[in-house]
Amino acid sequence: PLGEVTFDGVRVPRENLLGEEGQGFKIAMASLDVTRIDVASIALGLSRAALDAALRWLVVRFSKLYSLALNARLQDQVAQLERQRLQLKRRVREVSALVRSSALISSTLDLNRVLSLILEQLAEVVQYDRASIMLRFESNLRIIAAKGFANDEDVVGTSFDPSQNELSRRLLEDDAPIVLADVRDEPSWLSPADPTRSWIGVPLKFRDEIIGALAIDKDELGFYDEEDGRTVLAFANQAAIAIENAR
Repeated sequence: PLGEVTFDGVRVPRENLLGEEGQGFKIAMASLDVTRIDVASIALGLSRAALDAALRWLVVRFSKLYSLALNARLQDQVAQLERQRLQLKRRVREVSALVRSSALISSTLDLNRVLSLILEQLAEVVQYDRASIMLRFESNLRIIAAKGFANDEDVVGTSFDPSQNELSRRLLEDDAPIVLADVRDEPSWLSPADPTRSWIGVPLKFRDEIIGALAIDKDELGFYDEEDGRTVLAFANQAAIAIENAR
């Protein structure tokens, strides 16, 4: 429930302020954003209850009409409902993680902290072994955040010329995720000897300008699909906003 409290002539000591002066609206909106998770959780619970009720009804209704053909059709319906339930659950996790990332962006201007937290939130939705966020500096791409490497600090600061590699050029020229089910099928893969098998690369786009890229990889073959690519792109948009805010 929401309500209104009016203060008339009340003085609040500075040490009792919540957050910084002038940031009240952002704090209030961040609090409202969190309630969306509760609404999504309720919807997921109702959907699961409806699924359980539907399954019970189907079992009772068709128990006397059992046949191989009917059973096969019933199993297909159950499988379809289960896929829908899993897809809904995945969307709830994705929205929840994006809401938390949005709140983080509005709560601090510490770019390194924000990018690290964005990668952590991404891992809750799309699993990866390694992840990196790259930013354009003139004609080069420089890694400004990394997670999952043997030594993340050694990776951060690494620069390379994307024009020297076909895959990097596509990543910065296309306005869509690139999903590789097997990097060994990609002729322009930079490191054929590393353990990576599945890879996703998405551009960091702010307004109409591509300012960098985000990439994740997995040592398991065929681990990612196009839906994963769209999810990573959503987090890349969050990272682009955080970078521009810091600038």
